[in-house]
This record gives sequence, structure tokens and C-alpha cells, in this order.
Amino acid sequence: MRKSAMWGEPSAKCLAALVLAAVLSACGEKAEDTAMAQQAGVIEGTVLYRERMMLPPDAQLDIQLEDVSRADAPATVLATVTQPTATAPPWPFRITYDPEELGSRHRYGLRATVSHNGRLLFTSDTFVDAFAQQAPEIVLVRVPGKPDP
Repeated sequence: MRKSAMWGEPSAKCLAALVLAAVLSACGEKAEDTAMAQQAGVIEGTVLYRERMMLPPDAQLDIQLEDVSRADAPATVLATVTQPTATAPPWPFRITYDPEELGSRHRYGLRATVSHNGRLLFTSDTFVDAFAQQAPEIVLVRVPGKPDP
């Protein structure tokens, strides 16, 4: 059986072209993944409190990204994440937001609270700039009140 020059053994150029095409298509997928990741902004940090006490096992931690630019109005919540506090602090968090909602002249802060059965136990009481540091740390303070029965 005779092989034609056109349909015979693959040439080195043909193999090189196939390898190059495979590499370029893989790069295209990476670029798409990167573009998708850039569409949603992510802030990762930790939340903790300094009191030496354990929380009820079903307490929950809420972290909010807020636009605090206007002094004469309540903060606008841009993103929220809720997670359990089953372990002792510090608690890592990851909050995603839409970068399209951010204004270049606005100021953004992170706020956190811990509650149990609708009762606020801990809250953040100082401003934490959402974008000033790589991994923001939110320190909570205990909210005064009578203990749970």
C-alpha cells in the first residue's frame, strides 16, 4: 500500500502546529478563568474577639461590605456573608462583591456581628477599611446585656 505525501506520516511541522494549537487553547481557558475571577471581587480576612469565652454552638457570624461614604445616611450594604461559629475564633471569611458597584470616590468598610437566636452578642465598633490591607482583621467587642437563660 502506497502512502501519498499529503496523507502519509505526520510531518514535524504538522505535529508542532497541533501542539501549539493545544497550548494556545489551554491559555485561552486560563484567560477566561481569570476574566471570570475578576468579574467578582473577593475580600478575605479574619474575625475575632478577645474575650475568653465560648459561644453557643449555633451562633452565627455575619460580615458585610458597606459603602460608608455618606455621613448623613445609613451605610449601603453591598455584600453579606453568613457563617457558623462552631469553632473558636479567629474565623476566616471570604466575601464576594460586584466591582461594578464600587465608586472611585467612595469609602468602603467591613462590619461584623455575632448573634444567637436573634440576640446580638458581639459587634465590630471600629472602622475597618475593606481595601486598605491584604487580609483585613475585624475585632469584635461584646454587647452588654443579660446572659441567655
